[in-house]
Amino acid sequence: MYENLDHPTAVHTSGDLVTPGWPEHRFNAVRTAFHGPFTTSPGGTPSASAPLMIDSAGHPQPGLEEVTNQIFGGLAGNTREFVIGNDMFTTLEAYDRIGNAGEILDLVRAYKSGSFAMSEEQRQHMVAVSRFTEPRRKANGLFAKNTATAQWMLEGSVFRKWTNTGTSEYHTLSFAASSYVPSRFYVRTESTQALVLPPGLWSGFERAAVVGRLLPVFNATSAMNVDLLAKMKTGPTLRLSASNSGGNESWDEGRLTSYSVAPASAPLNFTRHQGVGLFVDGDGSGATLVVRFISGNVARDYAVPLTFTGKQWIEIPAGEQGWSVRNWGPTGKGAVVWVAMNYDKITDVAVGIGYLPANTTSTVTISGLQALSEIAASIVDPKITVGDQTVQAKGTLSTYDQFTLDHDGTFTIYDSAWHFISNCSVGAFHPTNLTSFAMTPAVATAQPVWLEVGVSGSTETVPNPGYTA
Repeated sequence: MYENLDHPTAVHTSGDLVTPGWPEHRFNAVRTAFHGPFTTSPGGTPSASAPLMIDSAGHPQPGLEEVTNQIFGGLAGNTREFVIGNDMFTTLEAYDRIGNAGEILDLVRAYKSGSFAMSEEQRQHMVAVSRFTEPRRKANGLFAKNTATAQWMLEGSVFRKWTNTGTSEYHTLSFAASSYVPSRFYVRTESTQALVLPPGLWSGFERAAVVGRLLPVFNATSAMNVDLLAKMKTGPTLRLSASNSGGNESWDEGRLTSYSVAPASAPLNFTRHQGVGLFVDGDGSGATLVVRFISGNVARDYAVPLTFTGKQWIEIPAGEQGWSVRNWGPTGKGAVVWVAMNYDKITDVAVGIGYLPANTTSTVTISGLQALSEIAASIVDPKITVGDQTVQAKGTLSTYDQFTLDHDGTFTIYDSAWHFISNCSVGAFHPTNLTSFAMTPAVATAQPVWLEVGVSGSTETVPNPGYTA
């Protein structure tokens, strides 16, 4: 029977166990045949299988970048078991409804072949230049390097390393805690966002690419918004204060105070209220204010870096925003991705100062805290600027549509589940720097539209030893 298996069988009981009848994984000859140390854990870490779930509020069906981030754990750990989907959520209906299911199947098959044929020396190089252990996050079992600085995207005969840019507020990393969701920044159309390059891009880049999602617009005075402070019964303002007397910066979800906003028998439905707006009297402390929507054991965090002073209106368009904020990121309940966030069953809202720099006290006052009602929007024929190059795309993006601008100049629009809508060529796309991003529609919108964006550069390729023409 073993001769007919291309991988060992395994059982799963809320953990990752080698089948008792397969002791050969401990033999030195097997270790040698598998090119060095290996695991039988799916994808190399307990959560690192290729995600394949029907799109839901709180996190869209992942694109190939996010899938690659997760299955890279399998390559890094030299696993014998690459997994597609989740045994609880990936039904036949999911395969039918997810637009990029076929691409994901092809990607995992090719990644597995490349990993199985790879030398230990190349494997360790790929890990060393793309992952590290962030000190404040616990190392994750078999694969201790819990934070990604880059993605190894598979392109036929090569693996290509792509590194995301960030901003002054948004980081460039992906964390095991949130299943390696790629970092993104949030900006409105018709605004130019200055980008911050991580060390991996300081020496230049070979290619550039853009991926993004169109988000809704909001009206701060809409009667459809939900007054959260009223639901929380705090009065019209809420004063928050926290101190960190230690010599190290501090991330602590325990500083968030939870308020019941609805009974479990009649929860609030925020499926169309995924944005948050509030007035904040900032203190310029560098701390991070966090507003958390809670549904059972899963939450989404809306993070406000307190880098300003005085009263400002703050608008955050999506609950995924908190994962990418430099001084917050995926933390506690707010990090959970593999279980869907039930925006239709919100029972609690938590607020507090989650992050504090060393030797810092922060005191702020918030008011007008609202769950913002979504207003659908569309943009037509967007003009996209990256660094020193502007290109003209053709097509119409609607709310929650996804888009990509590839290095070869192909601009493609997909729906929220990655079903193809349209594409066009913008011509040569070769910016010489990645210092800024902007998107401006050809037809003016009533108000600027929120975007969730990733801009990345590639810097290195290594062979794919499993490639066959």
